[in-house]
Amino acid sequence: MADAVAIVTGSLGGIGAAIVQRFLRDGFSVFGIDSRDDTNTSSERAYTHITSNLGDLGRTAKLIPQIPLGSEQNVLVNCAGIREICGISELSLALWTEVMTVNVTAPFLLSREFGLRVRADRRCGTIVNIASASGVLGEPQRTAYVTSKHALIGLTKELAIEFGESGITANSVAPGVIRTPLTEQYYSDENVLSKINAGQFVTRDGAPVDVAGAVSFLAGPDARFINGATICVDGGWTAGKRL
Repeated sequence: MADAVAIVTGSLGGIGAAIVQRFLRDGFSVFGIDSRDDTNTSSERAYTHITSNLGDLGRTAKLIPQIPLGSEQNVLVNCAGIREICGISELSLALWTEVMTVNVTAPFLLSREFGLRVRADRRCGTIVNIASASGVLGEPQRTAYVTSKHALIGLTKELAIEFGESGITANSVAPGVIRTPLTEQYYSDENVLSKINAGQFVTRDGAPVDVAGAVSFLAGPDARFINGATICVDGGWTAGKRL
């Protein structure tokens, strides 16, 4: 696409990095936002890295106005996220607040500013939120994470309603278990791996490029009538269970 801009949070994570690479391949100018400094992707001519902690809501609210818009297409991908693994009795208010801040409040601020700016400038825009299969189903020991991903899907629907008449679509992608550096330990634990394989109805591992492909589709012209939807990229995890 000519003069197309993509903004990707969590751009250095396993899924985020794959999304960045897909947009670069699709011809976008990409602005990546991550709490870590980038030492690799920044060599790409069409990539600009912004180091920022999304938990700093004051700064997060000011990120979008700093990024130039494209004349043909603009995409915001809220990919950054954090999780907790503990029972609800061990879940502190501080940790709950941290998860909700990064996973819900930051995407709200970024999406609101993105949508308002794109609408004011009468540009084309798409918002894609990276939710989770845990935003469709419950999961043990992840009360804050599961709640935040359900909320993110709800936010997506509201964004679709609020901005749809201005030509801005909003959809979410709900990955299942994706093999990334964060989840690599699962694949060396036979007990965990057996649970993963029992929950999926395909015979291969989920990969970051699978999620990136769905995001690319939602950002493209073939998805222009899709609004407020959630695409599960989970190998059938949310389709049902083995009896």
